[in-house]
Amino acid sequence: MVVAVPAPQVPGILPELAPLDRDYLSSLPYSRALIVSLGLERPPRERAFALFLARRTHPALVGIELHHNKIPGRVDDGRGLITLHPRQEFTDRWWDADDATITEEAITAAAAVFPGLRDTVLTSHVSRQDPALVVRPPGGYADLRAFNARRRTTDPRLQLAGDYFGPSSTYGALRSGEEAAARILTHLTRTHRSRRPHES
Repeated sequence: MVVAVPAPQVPGILPELAPLDRDYLSSLPYSRALIVSLGLERPPRERAFALFLARRTHPALVGIELHHNKIPGRVDDGRGLITLHPRQEFTDRWWDADDATITEEAITAAAAVFPGLRDTVLTSHVSRQDPALVVRPPGGYADLRAFNARRRTTDPRLQLAGDYFGPSSTYGALRSGEEAAARILTHLTRTHRSRRPHES
């Protein structure tokens, strides 16, 4: 079995976890995120598929994804699709606001990166994610290493997967799931071979 949920939810599903593992998973801190996607009448001139922004010059946004550059054919010719990733301060300030207010504030912030953006917006979507990303404290990877070492000595038929086995990302969570499934298959294959009658 593979349990693939955010870390703090694991102990509720697996109360039989060892106390050290239960405490580790329960205490992993997650951020929450407001994510604003904009469908554009025409794309910005920027050719990159993503921008990471300096706090000093862009205090509201940490990054912008340009999906029309990332995946050819994802957006109709001549249109644009971008996703705005606000900083935690923006998220905390506007979390309880209505979608229209959040969108307006996000567009204002993005217009500092792409002048004239507001006039090209056709549609918008606001996503609230809680939990969103692991906010690993100093020394967090040493704690993860110790956690992984303990898990290698437990029942191989029960594996954990999720975004907390590395920097939080969809790709990382997917890879952890693939690796968990591979460990189970390896165990089952070895068990099957050990149970076959010995040939004379």
